[in-house]
Amino acid sequence: MSTRNPFEIARAHLIRRLVEIDVPKPLPIRPHSSCFTAVGEHIRDMAIIFDEWLSMVGEEVADNSHNPVDMRLFREAFLGAVDGNAIYETQCAGLVRDREVA
Repeated sequence: MSTRNPFEIARAHLIRRLVEIDVPKPLPIRPHSSCFTAVGEHIRDMAIIFDEWLSMVGEEVADNSHNPVDMRLFREAFLGAVDGNAIYETQCAGLVRDREVA
């Protein structure tokens, strides 16, 4: 990559990581709880990738700002948004399925 644009570099990193990530199989008609676990792990992995991108953007903002930048706002924002929410729901879906089978 010949660009020195830090936002282009961050975007290229994001795209590369997205292409490399393993995607879970589609949920079958009667999914086992492990299927839901795989979806939750995928959500977590995707959030981590987007957090890497956001951190790179935040670093550029902080490096060029005349004001202090709270980097905590650029770290783990995506993971914080999905962990305990979307990931929790996938875990609950698996638990419900386990109870139905038992």
